[in-house]
Amino acid sequence: MKTTEELVATALETSRPIAFLQCNGLYVFIEAKDADVPLSFGRRLTLQRLCDAIQQGGRDSVLLVVNPGSGERIDFAEAPLSEYRWQYRWHEGNGEHLREVVNELEFHF
Repeated sequence: MKTTEELVATALETSRPIAFLQCNGLYVFIEAKDADVPLSFGRRLTLQRLCDAIQQGGRDSVLLVVNPGSGERIDFAEAPLSEYRWQYRWHEGNGEHLREVVNELEFHF
């Protein structure tokens, strides 16, 4: 059986989320999408399985989906959270900015 670190390394090579952080033992995956366009079924399922597999391995993980908008310069820190995957369930985002969400995660873990 693969270790959590091996699973994450393999998943990062194949799924390529926009960003990956490890924060106090919490695995954080960040994916971006346009506001009016949902993640494709395959993309959503791949990232969901990655997040859940880490959770099943005994580590906490969260997948954050943000809408960074478009333009010449995109500030991901200010991108609103549209939805997230936590403890095997999808949850709607509350529009909080990515920076605020990550800061809260650092505080709790």
